Amino acid sequence: MGGLSESKAELSRSGLLMLFGVLFLTGVLVRWAMLDASSLWYDEGFTWWVASQSPTRIIEIIRADTSPPLYYLLVHYWTAVFGDSVWAMRAESALASTVALGLAIVLSRLVFTATLPRLVAMALLAFSAVQIQYAHDLRCYATATALRHGLSPNAEHIAIGARE
Repeated sequence: MGGLSESKAELSRSGLLMLFGVLFLTGVLVRWAMLDASSLWYDEGFTWWVASQSPTRIIEIIRADTSPPLYYLLVHYWTAVFGDSVWAMRAESALASTVALGLAIVLSRLVFTATLPRLVAMALLAFSAVQIQYAHDLRCYATATALRHGLSPNAEHIAIGARE
């Protein structure tokens, strides 16, 4: 009888792992789908313009803006490598949002001991209209979210867990 309950526990764990995987992959899909479905809007155009300047000029321009200057430098070098098509530029935000989603899975394991809250947290982030919009915008928000997750007080636990 012990073997049967162990099999159910294994099945339950594999089912939960599959559910987390489906949530993650669906969240990734909606972040990367149709990145270039629309042209750049005003704020994105400003980001493109700033990022197209030299690094020295970017710093000068940003002194008059409230956005983080490192983001514009990141986009500057990103476009140097991947180009400045709408899809290529927005891909930085989609990638950052994907990283944030992955970090959220790990962080939820540290914050919640029960499975249901972890699933709810994952689903909320995976399908958050705001997070999906951030993934599709050439703005700093998805990158800031990924950095926030990565610099969380629990990030130390992630690093320790990765080394074990």
